[in-house]
Order: sequence, then C-alpha cells, then structure tokens
Amino acid sequence: MTRNLLEKRMQLLTSELAEMGSLVEKQLYNSIEAFKNKDMVLAKKVIENDDKVDELNKKIEEQCLKFMAMESPVATDLRKIFTTSKIVTDLERMADYAVDICKIAQRVELDIVNAEVMPRDTGHMEDESTFVDTSQSSQGKVGIVTSTPYARRMYYHPEYHFQKWENAFAQGKWYNPWLKGGIYQNDIKDNFQKFMKRLMK
Repeated sequence: MTRNLLEKRMQLLTSELAEMGSLVEKQLYNSIEAFKNKDMVLAKKVIENDDKVDELNKKIEEQCLKFMAMESPVATDLRKIFTTSKIVTDLERMADYAVDICKIAQRVELDIVNAEVMPRDTGHMEDESTFVDTSQSSQGKVGIVTSTPYARRMYYHPEYHFQKWENAFAQGKWYNPWLKGGIYQNDIKDNFQKFMKRLMK
C-alpha cells in the first residue's frame, strides 16, 4: 500500500476516534445532568445511546486489527494503531460509567416511587418538586430535596391523615426506610460501592 493510502486510512481512524470521543463526552455530561436533575427521560436516552458507543468501539477495533494484519505497520504507524486501540477501550469504559450513573439515578427514583410512601395529591411533590442535590458531591454528600413549601410540614408530622388512593403507603418521614435503621438503609450505599469498584478497575 502506498504512503498516501496508509495516511488516508489513519486519517479515517482518527476521524472515527474523534466521533467516538465526542459521543462519550456527551454521554458523561448527560448522565450527570440526569442524576442531578432526576431526569429519567434523559437517563433512558443515555442508556439507549450506549449501543452507538459499542458499535463505534467494535468498528474501530476491527479496523485496527485488520490494519495490523494486512499492512504490517512499523514505527510511527504501529504506535498510532496501538494508541488508537487503547483509547477506544478507555472510551468504552467511560461510556459504561455514564450508563452506571444513570442506572443509579433510576434506582433511586424507582425505589421511592414504587414504595408509594410519599403523600400524593396532584403529584407535584413526588414528581418535579423532588430532585437529587449534588451541590456538595465533591465533599461526598448527595441528597434528595423536595422543594415545595409544605413538604417539611408534611414530613415531620406523621400523625396527619394522608389520603392513600394515589400512594397506598403515604406517610410522614417517608425517607425513613432508606435511612439508618430502615429496611433499605444499605441499598444506595451498596449500589454506589459497586459503581466505584468498577471505576477503580
């Protein structure tokens, strides 16, 4: 193969690598936004788009292997091929982390909704008024916040008679099952530890 053709194939690989890098960057950004804003639609989109990352990863790796098998590159070209192969592997792992973040967000959301423990009338408090606060995440703190002005009053008065035709187990102090001593106290911690173990591999 002539030098010009080799360079064109390398340029194609570089272009596809840049495309994959851009997609993974977007995946990571969207996963954090989905977790921060409790946006389950965006979380689902990130999970679905992981297939696109996997397809690009497979395509680039196959091209790298074919290049080495058929052209026997040396020196600079060989280093570029090995570097490209290593980068796509790392990018694919990063995309998997983005999916993991979204799955944790979905798990937190679904646990609370499925438990049917939050008082619910119009649905505003359980839906858009409740979100994950990550403002102190750099200090290892993440919280679930309900912004409606009446939430505190309802939370700290379990003696209220909450209507139960929307949520059968509506009650005050509805987060207690996920706090220390509650039946789900280790769920979020366990899921986060699994994520961190994958991250440190």
